[in-house]
Amino acid sequence: MKKWLVTALGRIGLLWQQPGMTSLIYLNFLLIALQSGIILSFGHFLPPLIPLFYSRPWGQSQLTNPSSLFLLPGLSFLTLVLNSGLTIIFFKETVFPRLYLWTSNLFAFLILLTLLRLFLNFLF
Repeated sequence: MKKWLVTALGRIGLLWQQPGMTSLIYLNFLLIALQSGIILSFGHFLPPLIPLFYSRPWGQSQLTNPSSLFLLPGLSFLTLVLNSGLTIIFFKETVFPRLYLWTSNLFAFLILLTLLRLFLNFLF
């Protein structure tokens, strides 16, 4: 167990030393911070119930309180953590580590666009 942990931590250190990977991770943290900042800044302008769960049937089951919006940055962070774990596992590959981090960034960007669309619909 200890050997695996030491190996994983060593790979994390190598991951942070690569210039392209570091910028992708920083970009993802920036997108997550923007998501959280938008929710904190404009969350009090929202009505008491907002539609968030669009996969549910139309009506009351789609509605939730605005504090549930923090699930979105949480999902972005979870995606970053899981894809970073996969990056550590496939570290010796050339394409997969960058692909996993780009996927995390794309997911965080799409969630940011969803938040912006939601807030623009209610604010203007």
